[in-house]
Order: sequence, then structure tokens, then C-alpha cells
Amino acid sequence: MIHRFSKSAETITRIAPGQQRIGHRDDIAKSNPLIQLHDSESLDHGLAGSIAEEIININGGQVVVYARTDSESFDEVYEEDPDPTYKAGKRLKAYFVPQPISAQLTPWGVDVENQATVVFSKEQVRGEFGDRMIRIGDVVELPYNASAVRPDRYRVLNAFDSGNFKYNWLYWSCNVENLTDDITIEPE
Repeated sequence: MIHRFSKSAETITRIAPGQQRIGHRDDIAKSNPLIQLHDSESLDHGLAGSIAEEIININGGQVVVYARTDSESFDEVYEEDPDPTYKAGKRLKAYFVPQPISAQLTPWGVDVENQATVVFSKEQVRGEFGDRMIRIGDVVELPYNASAVRPDRYRVLNAFDSGNFKYNWLYWSCNVENLTDDITIEPE
């Protein structure tokens, strides 16, 4: 215990966790104070969401998202669809950092693997895709603008919430990797 020099040792009283505290607020005001962080009706949430959307609109590039359709032939064991189909592409703004292209020599030839994290405004994604959002298996077309090789289509490997503000997620992030001439995954 830290000694308080302003009080003598005899006057220190402790309040037990279940003991009644003295105060002018009723029980509702104690459990839901006006300055609480989690308040879904707070105007701060709307402001933070609109600022996040503005940040994506300023910093982001125009991408096309091809949503994979739900199929009856989806294999639960291997978690793959042998012949996936895609819906028409939807244009969204997203922020991403292009990774440097690295070519590898494999037994099947030269393979150019490239990964990135694509960050969307969660409200824009929800507006376009509803509660489905962007999920694993969807294809994202990025404006990579490289000189020699142009990887443009990427498969979503993982999709998750990011950018928390007062218990509210502002962004929808996707880890993606480029498609390397897999004709079964081409959206068009």
C-alpha cells in the first residue's frame, strides 16, 4: 500500500468491493454513466465512421471485388470449390500497400508471389455486400501499376475487422495473395 502523508494511519478506511459507496447517483446512473466508452447511440461513433470513410476515399485506390457465389459443390473437408463462380464485380475504394514483386524459380517455372493487406471502409463494404461482407475466396482486382509484371487479381485469404474506436470497428481488412494463372479461379 502506498502511504498517504496527508492522512494519519488511524483514519484510513477501505471500501470492500460489495459495500455500498456514498454518492448522489442512483443505480442506473452508476452502471450507465454519461461518460461511458461503449454507447452505441453516441454521435462519436457516426463521426468516427465518416472520418474512416473519408480517409479511405482520400488515400485509397479504386478496386474491383468479385464475390464468390455459394455453391453446392463446396468440399467441406478440403474447404475448396472445384469450379467456383463469381458475381459481377463491384467497385470500391480501398487502401493497400503494394509489396515488392519477387520471382521464384519453381519446378513448374517462374512463379511470382505477391501478398498485400487491403483495407476497406466497413460501412462501404456493408453497403455493397450486406452482412456477407468480403470473405475468404473472393477475388479483388488491385491497381498494382508495376513495370515488368502486373499482378492485378488477388484471392482473399483472410478477412477481419480492424481499427477499433470505442468498441466499434471502422475498417474491414483482407489479406490477399495474387492469382498465379489458376484458370479455375478467374472471375470472368
